[in-house]
Amino acid sequence: MLRRVRSTHRAGLVLIYVAIAMVAFVGFAALAVDVGHERLVKSQLQQAADAGARYAITGFSKGLQAAKDNAVAAAADNKADGTQVAINPNTDVEFGTWDANARTFTVLTGSAQSAANAIRVTARRTAAVGNPVQLIWSSMFGKSGADVSAHAIAVTSTYGFSVVGLSSIKVGKSVNIDSYNSSNGSYSGFPDDSSGNCASNGNITLASGSKIYGSCQPGKGKTLSASGATVTGSTAPLSYTLNYPAPVPGTAATTNDNANLPGAYFNSSTRDFTIPNNTSLTLPGGTYYVNNISWKAATIDFTGPVVFYITGSFFTFNNHVTTYQNLPENLKFEVTTATTVTYDFDQACNAVVYAPLADVTTLGQADDYGSIIANTLNMGTGWHVDETLGGAGVAGVVELVQ
Repeated sequence: MLRRVRSTHRAGLVLIYVAIAMVAFVGFAALAVDVGHERLVKSQLQQAADAGARYAITGFSKGLQAAKDNAVAAAADNKADGTQVAINPNTDVEFGTWDANARTFTVLTGSAQSAANAIRVTARRTAAVGNPVQLIWSSMFGKSGADVSAHAIAVTSTYGFSVVGLSSIKVGKSVNIDSYNSSNGSYSGFPDDSSGNCASNGNITLASGSKIYGSCQPGKGKTLSASGATVTGSTAPLSYTLNYPAPVPGTAATTNDNANLPGAYFNSSTRDFTIPNNTSLTLPGGTYYVNNISWKAATIDFTGPVVFYITGSFFTFNNHVTTYQNLPENLKFEVTTATTVTYDFDQACNAVVYAPLADVTTLGQADDYGSIIANTLNMGTGWHVDETLGGAGVAGVVELVQ
């Protein structure tokens, strides 16, 4: 009899242990299922954030709003937990600077956002925004939802500065630099807005009397000489290295609109485009692949958006150029080689000058509008940055860094 009592007692203990183990097993199973579910949703949100950041930075050349719109659109092309991903352009899209050495992202606000070199996009499913990830098994233990988010940082090689001399900037006489937003109308007069940001990897020298409405920042360990000049923004040396790659013509080298250039002025063999003195010329929009440009005292009217890929020297002198709709984004000079560029107009020119390998000198009787990127930049004219360009005004190399 004693043996039977002991056997029954042991069986009862086993049942208790099994019951406890079952509860624990169910708990661990519930945790595993819900954790797996959270990780799946996080992976889906990460894909949305990656897409949003990449597409946002490609739109940055058209302005902050275009970048935000791109982020929202790209994220919405993805689903998380079966629901279309929605991001808030005002809180989930941030403009800042990325320090590749320290691997840190610094958020910029206000007008400083135009100098951003990176965009951070966050995709989230949280209680704070009213859409936490719903948990099935964990709700049995009092946890019905979980906050899950993912972020991505994309950088562009064409940083948010619009007046750049990679090796140096020298302002040889008193000039004014400020900014305006062409989408809001024409330039109103100096100073219009304060995003006339200048930068270099080298030293910057400003002539006495120059007025910069924006930041003017030399390179790491370099100096800004600005005695008698005014700079309203930051003059601190950059904490990172500017990187503006040479433009790549791509298919424009073989598929272009060179046939629209008058044979009297364009040599199809050498691809030199020379317009003699006192010539009036009307050109349609298109993509042109040329070697040397030499425009003297000419009057040129562009009737559509134009891109010139220039593989040789670029020389203009006493020109009157009318850009289509007077928008700088509609006239782009992209210089692919280490050459000399003389940019000289007797009336205001609206254009993007992108020549990161070239030594550029600006001259003339009037200020210019748009953006200008050079290797060395010697400025003899004022400049009014068009904020809608978002910096260089041309697409750069996009990379996800985090």
